[in-house]
Amino acid sequence: VVDAEGHPLAVDKGGRLQRDFSNTEDSARDEIMDALERVMQDLIEKCGLQTYLMYGCLLGAVRNGHMIGHDSDADVAYLSAYTHPFDIIRECTTAIRTMKSLGWKVVKMSGANFKVWVPLPDGRRCGIDVFGSFHIGDRFYVTGSLTGTLDRSALLPFGTVTLEGREITAPARPEEVLAFTYGPQWRVPDPAFHFDH
Repeated sequence: VVDAEGHPLAVDKGGRLQRDFSNTEDSARDEIMDALERVMQDLIEKCGLQTYLMYGCLLGAVRNGHMIGHDSDADVAYLSAYTHPFDIIRECTTAIRTMKSLGWKVVKMSGANFKVWVPLPDGRRCGIDVFGSFHIGDRFYVTGSLTGTLDRSALLPFGTVTLEGREITAPARPEEVLAFTYGPQWRVPDPAFHFDH
């Protein structure tokens, strides 16, 4: 299956046909990584959010240092300073407004999740998903899929991982976060994996 320009398409995790990273030229990968670093920098410096690599980007970085071939977006999370849902939503809303004021094209996805759209030189766009994460009591949450027990020490203080040759901020113990996210078999690729929302 190809798009109007003949580029191969794949079904993404949302069931939509997308151009994935397996057929992405190096120049477009560089653009994605540049955008990912700029988005993270703005989230940290302009929004005041503790931001780290998450989901597929973290998985690809730890497995082999590259974006996952069948993925089509980039994923980061931020650790909220708050524990009350109202404060968490207000923090995310403020970040969305700030990112828009900086010129980013932003779409709100939920009360604690938004997407930053980045145009690429090959004519498509790449989404950088920004997920709120937070602790309430002894439970840890990452929008929109995860809840369970994960100690703060697995996240903080942040470290780094290498993704596409670049050092990117990541949880202190990424393997533990990946087990929390994908289960104990996270090292073995599973094209049929899905979250139980």
